[in-house]
Amino acid sequence: MQTRTEQVGGELVLSLEGEVGIAEAGRLRDELLGSFDRAEQITVDLSQLQDMDTAAMQLLYAAHHTAGKRRKAFAVRNTPEAVSRSLGLLGLTDAAPFSRGGDEVRS
Repeated sequence: MQTRTEQVGGELVLSLEGEVGIAEAGRLRDELLGSFDRAEQITVDLSQLQDMDTAAMQLLYAAHHTAGKRRKAFAVRNTPEAVSRSLGLLGLTDAAPFSRGGDEVRS
């Protein structure tokens, strides 16, 4: 997993690249928590992501929940087809915070 961050005004975009699995979960958690301290609006861009396991999906769901508690805006955009298939197997295809293509789901 590689990450890239870009901050424009009050929005921080965290882009994930490669594969995200349980081995990277701690690092992803730290990146997400740090982003809540740096911005009012956090967007996670998955356009360069190849695959994500359920531990990483769970972290994004937890981040979505944390954003609500902290009154921050949170979005995940550009969910890849492979991740969408996994979400479908889990029965979570239409669940926040994931989206497909260029669409965003915001909290």
